[in-house]
Amino acid sequence: MKKLLLFILCCSLATVVFGQQWGMQFSLLIENGNYPKGKTDMEVLLFGKKSAPVEFFVAPSFFGSYGFRMVKNSPDSSYVIEVEDILNCTEVVSENRETRLAQNRTAAQNWSMWKKQNDSLKLSEVRTLRFPISDSLAKKIHEKFVSSIDSFDPGGPRTITEGGQTRMRMKLDGENVTFRCTVDNDIVKTLRVHDPRREIGKLSDICKQLIKDLQNGEMDEVKYLSLFE
Repeated sequence: MKKLLLFILCCSLATVVFGQQWGMQFSLLIENGNYPKGKTDMEVLLFGKKSAPVEFFVAPSFFGSYGFRMVKNSPDSSYVIEVEDILNCTEVVSENRETRLAQNRTAAQNWSMWKKQNDSLKLSEVRTLRFPISDSLAKKIHEKFVSSIDSFDPGGPRTITEGGQTRMRMKLDGENVTFRCTVDNDIVKTLRVHDPRREIGKLSDICKQLIKDLQNGEMDEVKYLSLFE
């Protein structure tokens, strides 16, 4: 995987690697510049078009998307974690539900569904909660994201055996998780994983627990300095 990433970095402005035959479905995108084109509309809504040093985004199957980004506070250059979610997610999910059925529609109908989805995003009420963190924890989080993306291993294929025949099992439900980080000021790495497990699953769980602890006022920096090792 490290050799693959070295090759990717030496290639053009944007390179994407897809994996669907493995245990985890994933995409790996590396882009030059701080305004990655690979951001989804919902990610732009929550985090803006410019990439933060670290972004973590969760898109569950049936609930509102949420996540956090780590940014520098302008006045004193200290680090802040911004937790983002959608207050009226039930309404927005209901508006978007029909777009999931658009796969077999005509081009005109698909355009109509895309426009409806785009309009529903405008109705989203984004809530932002800001939490200051130490430089030490900010460094640990960034380093963990970089190393986890660089060393990501999707694992072996998931198979099931039926009637003496073995075939691939593709999981269609579950959540999609995005890990994004900026390195060397102008390279943005984005790893999207469906139903993350193993090491990347552990990182996802840590990030989701961090969000809960921040929201509940139970943030313990010593705990997370250890967890992001």
